[in-house]
Amino acid sequence: MIIQDLQKWYQKDIVGASRDALKAEAGARLARLRLKKDEHIRLCAMRCDKYNDFVKVVPCRTVADLEVLRARHADDIKACAEALRDQIRVRLHVYKAKAADLPNIGSDNPEVAVAELRAVVARALLRDPPPPVPYPTRSAHQAPT
Repeated sequence: MIIQDLQKWYQKDIVGASRDALKAEAGARLARLRLKKDEHIRLCAMRCDKYNDFVKVVPCRTVADLEVLRARHADDIKACAEALRDQIRVRLHVYKAKAADLPNIGSDNPEVAVAELRAVVARALLRDPPPPVPYPTRSAHQAPT
């Protein structure tokens, strides 16, 4: 009688529950993939926005350019500090320099910031890279013949 009862309800209890659990797992996996895709699209859009903000800033390519920038903002310390920070941001967002290779942005003292930037400016910048793509797309793959 127990065996007949198990056989009778096997399809509903075991197979149906297993199928429902697999559907729930697949749904959760799909939700995670969609969330990851949306996050990646948001990140690409943010990179594009940062690039567009800082591509307008003319980078200092020599130490003389850095001194001219400092002399231009000699009367306003905050404007000078912000201009020096923009030089770091240009290298970070437009020229794709690594943040570990750049000095920290936090200094409000122009003398300290210029001293830190001298070594960065002495290194040659790469040529202008192409702008980032706001929406990532995958390239078409070769169809099998």
